[in-house]
Amino acid sequence: MAALVEQAHEQLRQAAEDAAREATERHEELISDQLAEGGWEEAFEAFIDDFVTYPASFIRAPIFRRVPELQWLEGWRPVKGETIRPEFERVSPFDMYPSPDSTSIDDGAFIIERARFTRAQLNQLIGVPSYSEDAIRQVLDQYGQGGLRDWLWNDGERAELEGRGHEWLTSGETIDGLIYSGGAQGVTLLQWGIDPDEIEDPLAEYEVEAILIGQHVIRVRINRDPLERRPYHKASFQPVPGSFWGQGIPELMADVQDVCNATARGLVNNLAISSGPQVEVYEDRLQPQEDPTDIYPWKIWRTKDSSIASNNRALNFFQPQSNANELMAVYEKFEYRADESTNIPRYMYGNDEARGAGQTASGLSMLMESANKGIKDAIRHIDRGVLRRVIEALWLHNMQFSDDNSIKGDAGVVARGSSAMLIREQTNQLRQQFLQLTANDYDMGIIGHDGRRKLLESIAEKLDLPGLIPSEEEMQQNLAQQRQDRQAELQMEQAKAEAEAAEKQARAREANADAAQTEAETQQSQQMAPLEAQHLLAEIAKLITETRGRNDGGAGLEGAGQAGRIPGGAAPGVAAQGRAGGMPRQPGEVPRPR
Repeated sequence: MAALVEQAHEQLRQAAEDAAREATERHEELISDQLAEGGWEEAFEAFIDDFVTYPASFIRAPIFRRVPELQWLEGWRPVKGETIRPEFERVSPFDMYPSPDSTSIDDGAFIIERARFTRAQLNQLIGVPSYSEDAIRQVLDQYGQGGLRDWLWNDGERAELEGRGHEWLTSGETIDGLIYSGGAQGVTLLQWGIDPDEIEDPLAEYEVEAILIGQHVIRVRINRDPLERRPYHKASFQPVPGSFWGQGIPELMADVQDVCNATARGLVNNLAISSGPQVEVYEDRLQPQEDPTDIYPWKIWRTKDSSIASNNRALNFFQPQSNANELMAVYEKFEYRADESTNIPRYMYGNDEARGAGQTASGLSMLMESANKGIKDAIRHIDRGVLRRVIEALWLHNMQFSDDNSIKGDAGVVARGSSAMLIREQTNQLRQQFLQLTANDYDMGIIGHDGRRKLLESIAEKLDLPGLIPSEEEMQQNLAQQRQDRQAELQMEQAKAEAEAAEKQARAREANADAAQTEAETQQSQQMAPLEAQHLLAEIAKLITETRGRNDGGAGLEGAGQAGRIPGGAAPGVAAQGRAGGMPRQPGEVPRPR
């Protein structure tokens, strides 16, 4: 029974986890759309510029505004509509005024932002919850034509530093306001017109957000964040413990920059002095009409004798010494010191003057991985101070006010920017090494085609090559097609081999038949040879007999000395003699003439 209960609990837990995962994926898509539509990329790009320049950089988010929206009616007719959506803004560090006791965004008594509104932006706030329409209309009526500017004494200096020095020539129509985020007592909120139902204790402290323009408070809203977090997000390149402001890159290299600036000034001065000769003029020896400051090529100087005994030269030219090499060496030395002070080596941004191990690919990779630690720390500060807080604010707003229940689930927000950067390089290298190690038949027998496909798919995804690796179904179809093609190829090879074997057998049979015929002919020749020899001997004997008969018939016509002799033969009645040497002739042997 206990096992069944445990199994049921496990099934419920798995079902809840699956539902939460599906809701989280849908919620991620919603937040991604909100970031894209709210101008997150533009705000974050400006934030990065402040991050590497100033002691701290800020983003205000989310800001809910009523904005125009393109809508489509029946027949695909476009019309202008309106919607309230979250937006994101970069806030200049010059416009942020934290309380003296602040060390972070949320722990101080208050934080004030100086904001600039246009008439269009104020009109967009009309109808947005928590904004006072009457107060906004009073602001537009009072400051809509001439604007409201120059509240602070440093506006002129700031305009010069930001390249806006010409603005004093125009009156402008922007309206300055102060956005207050901090605590307020319940009594004060009741005086500002907050609903009494929202104030449980008039003496309690409430976290509020208020906007003041001139003498008009256009917004007062109690912070609905359960943890009372303020809608500002801050990060510093190098935080200073216990301080609201951190250190930017210019501050980290300030000492080195001072030395480089002094060296550069000395270098320019030395180059100017040593660029040409210096002239020593003895004016007593110059004619009155000569101007010693008027020097030009091929000039003729009119001089006179000295009035004293020593006859000094009227003009004496000499060349000042150039110290450019020494000054350049000092400048380059401290320039490298700036890399160490900021922990951003020059080879990180494409400089080709890498020394030592940086002259090889593997060595440069190790150096860059080591230098990435400082950059990863800076990215971690952005994760903790900005990304996590912004995503959590959007997630909390959607969880509280969205009507889509399919995005709501038991989940939390985890910023993975820096952690992903820490392991991305190592993971890619390990995957490629694993891909090479498993490229053999033995490992393929273990992981199979599906495991190989998943490995290739993960590597292609990191290389931004979508669609290159087929899906599992496509892979199965490809494998089936390959098996069919292989089977057809094997069948063709088998048929070809069978045809070749049949051809060889036919040739063998033909060769055997030829050999049998040759053997039969040989046997027949062997059998016919004695008969032919006998026939030939008979023919020869017949010819000999005929030859002797002709010789015998002509003997009576010969002389007496020739009687009884056969020309070239033996005497009549005498047996035929053998060959020379007394050897008898063989039967059937034809006598040869001598």
